[in-house]
This record gives sequence, C-alpha cells and structure tokens, in this order.
Amino acid sequence: MSFQDDLRYVIEGLKSVETRNNREFMHELALGLMRMSQLHETLEARAAGLQRRVEELEEKLSRVGELVYREGAYWREGHEEPGPYCRACWESGRKLVQLVPRGPGGEELCPRCRAFRFGSPDLP
Repeated sequence: MSFQDDLRYVIEGLKSVETRNNREFMHELALGLMRMSQLHETLEARAAGLQRRVEELEEKLSRVGELVYREGAYWREGHEEPGPYCRACWESGRKLVQLVPRGPGGEELCPRCRAFRFGSPDLP
C-alpha cells in the first residue's frame, strides 16, 4: 500500500464514525492529512534528487583514483580514453573534459572552458 492509499483508508474509516459533533474536527483532520500527503510527495522528490546527487558524487570520486596529473593535463592510465583532460575543469568543478587538438603545433583546447595547453607529440 502506498502512503496516499494509507491516508485514504484512514479518512474513509474516520468518515464512518462521523457525527454532527465531530464534523469540524473531521474536516480539520482531513486537511491535515492532505498537507501530510503533499509534504510526503515533496520529501520523496527531494530524496530522489539527493540520490541522484550521491550517484554523481560517487562517480566523480571513483575517477579521482584513476587520474594522474602530468605535462599540464590529467590522464587516465590504462583507460580506453586516456586523455588529456582539462586541468581547469577538473580542479574547479570535477568535470572531466577531454582536450581536443587545436592545430599542428601540439596545442590542445578545452571545448568547455576554452583553456589550452601545449602538448607533446610523444604523449600517449
């Protein structure tokens, strides 16, 4: 049974004992139960958002152990896409953005923040 089903069950049960003397009380109780239901939905949405954030942070944390900083960029040794990755994006927001070649001189550019570094032709 869902939370809303439980609330409906309680309200229906209370209606069966309704009398003229407790009608106002029953109305206030029903309003309180509706507010609880709305709060429950809000909390469920917030919990789902927090769960997504935890998963994002766990993924980023798992990347930390893979990264090696050398020659002005981050690298993922033994990974199918070893790098180079932007130092500025990683250090400012833990965004792993691969640098792209900009020209024949070995310069590489970050497509996100536009930072660049001068690469070396013998890099992996």
